[in-house]
Amino acid sequence: MDDSDSKDFQAGELVKLLSLGKTGSVVSGPDRKNRYLVRFGAAEIQCHSQDLKKTAAKRKGSAKNSPKRALSASSGSGGSLKIDLHGLTKAEALERLETALDRALLKNCDQLEIVHGLGSGAIKGVVEAFCSKSKNIAQHSLSIQNPGLTTAWLK
Repeated sequence: MDDSDSKDFQAGELVKLLSLGKTGSVVSGPDRKNRYLVRFGAAEIQCHSQDLKKTAAKRKGSAKNSPKRALSASSGSGGSLKIDLHGLTKAEALERLETALDRALLKNCDQLEIVHGLGSGAIKGVVEAFCSKSKNIAQHSLSIQNPGLTTAWLK
C-alpha cells in the first residue's frame, strides 16, 4: 500500500499520528491548511496530513517506536508540558501553541507551561488570546515569579 503521494483520509478512517505513535479516527478534513480533525479517545486534535498515516482496520494498543518529543514533559499527578516560544513570529508561536496543547491533552496533562518571554509582549498577547478562547483550558495566569511564563490549567 503506497500512501506516500496520496494523503487523502476519509471520515471514520483509522490513522496513526506519527509524532506521538497514537491511533485515532478521522472526524473531518482536510481544512485549507491540509489538517484533519482526528479523535483520540475523548480528545479531538487537528493534525497535519504529513503527520498521519493510514492504519489497518484493527487498532493496536501499543506504540513502541514513537519519535522523540520536541516539548519537555515532567511527571506528576497528571503531569505538565512546557513549551518555549522565544524567537518565534506570532504565527509560528500560535501554531506551536496549538500543537503543544494537543500533545498535552493526549498525554492527559494537568497543565501547560508556556514560556513566551518578556520582549515586546507580542507573543504574550498571542498566548493570552489563545488561552482565553480555548475550550480546553480551564484557566490561565501569568507567573508572579517569572512574568515571561504563563501557566494554563487544562480541563
